[in-house]
Amino acid sequence: MREALFDIAGTRLRGGRFLDLFSGSGAVGLEAFSRGASQVVLVDSREVVTRTLRSTCDRLDLQSVETIRLDLPRQLGRLTAAGGFDWIFADPPYAFEQYPDLIAGLPELLSTGGVAVVEHDARVELPIAVGEAQRYDQRRYGECALSFYAASPVD
Repeated sequence: MREALFDIAGTRLRGGRFLDLFSGSGAVGLEAFSRGASQVVLVDSREVVTRTLRSTCDRLDLQSVETIRLDLPRQLGRLTAAGGFDWIFADPPYAFEQYPDLIAGLPELLSTGGVAVVEHDARVELPIAVGEAQRYDQRRYGECALSFYAASPVD
């Protein structure tokens, strides 16, 4: 799934700001950084996860990678001040049911022309539109899918 995401992002990732929601191990956000993202923000709701990520980033001296603990999607709005992300990737837990709330909060965090990608079970149909968020593409990979959202048309 990660390979597909970065193949799609291609060179548009370079120099951009990347937000990794439900970051878990941080693998997606850290790969975005290694592929040229200028700033990465890793967000997870679990204290032990964010503490481990922060320790890893400090040990590797990754000053352009920030780690934040937030209850998602409830506290998503707290990222508005840090907004202007070119890429947002969200990989909620398997039993996640709050997709509409999550998707509705993404546009205010995107830069102009920014893209939000939500990974989900391919059997779960995500909404085409929620508030200002419009799904413009969906790719299926076996049991997983990536749904692409933007607040405005994407080139």
